[in-house]
Amino acid sequence: PLTHRTATNIHLVAAGETLEEIADEYGTTIQDVLRANGLPNEKMVYPGQRLRIHASAIPAFNGLATGSGRKWIEVNLSTQTLTAWQGDVPVLQTIISSGKAGTPTVTGRFQIGTKYTSQRMYGPGYDIPGVPWVMYFFADYAIHGAYWHNAFGTPTSHGFVNMRPAEAEALWSWA
Repeated sequence: PLTHRTATNIHLVAAGETLEEIADEYGTTIQDVLRANGLPNEKMVYPGQRLRIHASAIPAFNGLATGSGRKWIEVNLSTQTLTAWQGDVPVLQTIISSGKAGTPTVTGRFQIGTKYTSQRMYGPGYDIPGVPWVMYFFADYAIHGAYWHNAFGTPTSHGFVNMRPAEAEALWSWA
């Protein structure tokens, strides 16, 4: 069973703000914020950074997957976030990495088509084996896990929507 929790907020770090202040504001711990964002220590926090904040009493991702309403995924390229919805209930919110300026992520309304648990992806300037939890939504564009970087919140990809692998797995199972 999956034990992923939803993120209730994406916090934009202000100049001079400490991780302790951020954790206190949301009623969570410094360790939980570090763990939720894949950060090794408090020194990795900087102004302008987007941090995912878990609430303390949020149900597991799978617990909401059986709710009612249409399932849909919203990708916001301006905020570099992805929100999975079931009806009007957000069941997962996280930061992503979309396409760089030279290789932008396509915009519009699409449906998840072909899904793969793992796939080799290659193109100009990249060749990555074992890309996990791949969900194609338009032509060669996909949402997938990215194990090779931790630059979530920043456009980094060749047009794909990159997620942390564990979250991509949860989304893949739900979608």
